[in-house]
Amino acid sequence: MNSLLTEYLAEIYSGQSQKRNNLQLIPLFHKRMSGSRDYLLLDEAMDQGTLQLAEASEQGMVNNLIVINLAKKPVLIFDGEELIGAKQNRMVNATMLIPAEGKLDIPVSCVERGRWHYNSRHFGKSDAQGYSELRRKKAATVANNLSRNMSFVADQGEVWSEIDRKQAAMGMSSETDAMHDVYRQYKKELDEFIAGLRPIDNQTGIAVLINGKFTCLDIFSHADVLAKLWEKLLKSYAMEALEQKELKTTRSRSGKIEPLLNELQEAELNQYPSVGLGTDIRLMSKKYMAAGLIAGERVLHLAAFPKWERKTESSRFAQPSRRRTMH
Repeated sequence: MNSLLTEYLAEIYSGQSQKRNNLQLIPLFHKRMSGSRDYLLLDEAMDQGTLQLAEASEQGMVNNLIVINLAKKPVLIFDGEELIGAKQNRMVNATMLIPAEGKLDIPVSCVERGRWHYNSRHFGKSDAQGYSELRRKKAATVANNLSRNMSFVADQGEVWSEIDRKQAAMGMSSETDAMHDVYRQYKKELDEFIAGLRPIDNQTGIAVLINGKFTCLDIFSHADVLAKLWEKLLKSYAMEALEQKELKTTRSRSGKIEPLLNELQEAELNQYPSVGLGTDIRLMSKKYMAAGLIAGERVLHLAAFPKWERKTESSRFAQPSRRRTMH
């Protein structure tokens, strides 16, 4: 195990959880503060007009985009962030740090199978991101492809199949099979679900339990990063909770997350050169898998998921009257 990563995991601790219906959020903190942030986030750079994302060519390539960073600071783009526009919406395959004033090809997955034509020349930011089950499946196939051929490509067919499953489970469909349309359809429910939930001072991460079962974990280098991503992340967690709201709740061991962190410290570690700056890390233990990015002697992001697929029995959240096609 990388000594920096081992030390980092050992210094994470949890606080008092927040609960909303079947969703439990355990706040995570780090014993050492990271100092000032020396990079921009995707939305910050787009708001400043210093980040451009476009198709890899006029014809386009489903699993690659071009990113141009015009800023004098690196830009951090997180695993699962959605990019909307151009020929079809995409989701980022891994957390990556785009160099200052740099240009890169980045690996992505399509999350809008039914469109392949321009509705804009460049991509825009989204208020949604990949929900945890979609991210979990994507992370597993990216880890497999990295170990086999050093590729950050995901299984595109599995991504599409999971979005199809999600739309069916939520009782809806989309003309372009877009993940984003699920969020649009359930905007009111998601807004109500997360209303009033706020990060705690110095909180840098979240462990998520749904119906008492661990679903995912996201932890970042700085508390202000979590604060800026808070609404987007919570909507992705709530999207899972809505689907499973009628399923049986299990006892959650009092919401203890330390056993997971301890197991990750003993996990098998694989490290790869990132697409951008730093080192991509992949952890695999008996029960969990994790992915993240280390750059400048700091863990900028770590995401963890259950290793095994959850049961996909549906709560049939949507009533028949709501099962309609999004236009």
